[in-house]
Amino acid sequence: AIFVGIQVINAFTKRSVLEPMAYGKPVVAASIGGIPELIREGENGWLFKAFDHEDLKSKILLASNATRETSR
Repeated sequence: AIFVGIQVINAFTKRSVLEPMAYGKPVVAASIGGIPELIREGENGWLFKAFDHEDLKSKILLASNATRETSR
């Protein structure tokens, strides 16, 4: 399972990212606010450019592929 945080306003807080990370879930989140401080690209999640649907799509695919490879 992958956690995807697509909100790009202040309602999407660091806590929203920390909770799934505490369960070992990879996170795909917008690169806004303090979120980039928490994400190590490709290790515990992926960042997408806010309002860029193509970037979001590509990061979800990366996360999905990585999750499949680690579950083998």
